[in-house]
Amino acid sequence: MRTELDRIAENNYAREEGLRQGLEQGLEQGQASMRKEVIRKFLVFGLSPEDIAKALEIPEEEVLSLKEG
Repeated sequence: MRTELDRIAENNYAREEGLRQGLEQGLEQGQASMRKEVIRKFLVFGLSPEDIAKALEIPEEEVLSLKEG
């Protein structure tokens, strides 16, 4: 039989897990946003999509999609 303390512990765990997942997701989104910004700046400076992809170790298609967009 579950006690009130068990329910509180489960709720605390669920809340902490949700916060951890939210933080992780936010960091991933921030990194993706920063990568896009860097790619766009490199394109403005005249670097080729091929060179950008090599420097950032990403697929050239990712660079090209930002160049076209």
